[in-house]
Amino acid sequence: MRSIAHCDGVEALDVVRCIRAVVEADGQLMGDALERLGEGDTAIRLRLIQFLGLLDVEQTVVPILTCAREHAFAQLAVETLVPLGETAERAFDAAWERLDAAARRDACKVLGSTVGEAGYQRLLGGLNDVDPEVRLVAAKAMGRRGDVAGLDPLLSRLEELAGSDLAEMEEEASALVTAIVAVAAQRRGTDSVHERVVARLRLWLGRSEDVLRLAVAAVLAGIGCAGGAELVALLLKDPSPRVRRTALDAVVRLDPAVAIEPLRLALVDDAPRVRMAAVMALARSTATWPWTISRASWMTTTSGCALRRYAPSERASPVRRTRGTGSWCSRCSTAPCATRCWWRLAPWRP
Repeated sequence: MRSIAHCDGVEALDVVRCIRAVVEADGQLMGDALERLGEGDTAIRLRLIQFLGLLDVEQTVVPILTCAREHAFAQLAVETLVPLGETAERAFDAAWERLDAAARRDACKVLGSTVGEAGYQRLLGGLNDVDPEVRLVAAKAMGRRGDVAGLDPLLSRLEELAGSDLAEMEEEASALVTAIVAVAAQRRGTDSVHERVVARLRLWLGRSEDVLRLAVAAVLAGIGCAGGAELVALLLKDPSPRVRRTALDAVVRLDPAVAIEPLRLALVDDAPRVRMAAVMALARSTATWPWTISRASWMTTTSGCALRRYAPSERASPVRRTRGTGSWCSRCSTAPCATRCWWRLAPWRP
């Protein structure tokens, strides 16, 4: 192990080949290493994990995986198994039914960095595992792999969660949304993939479960699909303030001409958090949208300043947090004044 640490490139590969040749010649050597792997000094066990990983044989995969449940070896065990690729996949596939929940969880961490079909199938099964932690890690692993074929299973699993208690399943739902966004993002520019996702999400808008509509908003905010503009507009009229708040993250990714009206409505929303989020979205958008005085005027309504709905404390905090250029004008009570305040505070002013 010390020799490999001081080598790189071709020289390191030569050392690994020599190690494998010695182990093949001495059949007892690997057995002794496996026996000592489960007990003894921590430093020795760390070296044994690295040594057994170099052999690249299926017999060592599950013993190394078992070490991952101990905090001191967790990261090293996973990092050692990832380069084994198909060797690790075959070993997991053969032993999967015998693995406990902790081992299946750690195996999913490894499979998130492999590319073989056997690993993909085991991750699909992990999405419906009886153990919630395995399902959570499997969803994250699917996102890392980025297999476009995994989109439908991820969406289906998310739909299944709708019948569960959101308080208990929220973390898993969040992991599924993150995975869906990650897979779609890796296919950015592939309109067919985004259109397929949007078409599936469109079916969920009429559902009564908040978790599905919240997922729709989060996915649209992540992939920024132009075809989802209609869905975003509908989500901003959702009865759940949380859904409307999440939908605002998708608004800033739309074309400015499409996003103006949804943002204007959000600024006068009944929920304070939605109004605050609308201001944050507006502040973020000024960095990329070609605003002018005439376009800034959409902020106002015929009843006067759109920001009169805010309490005094709400008026000041968003601008300080997002721009750091000042605070809201406490006397802002007319439409022209609201426009002038934003024009004065915006970083793109002349």
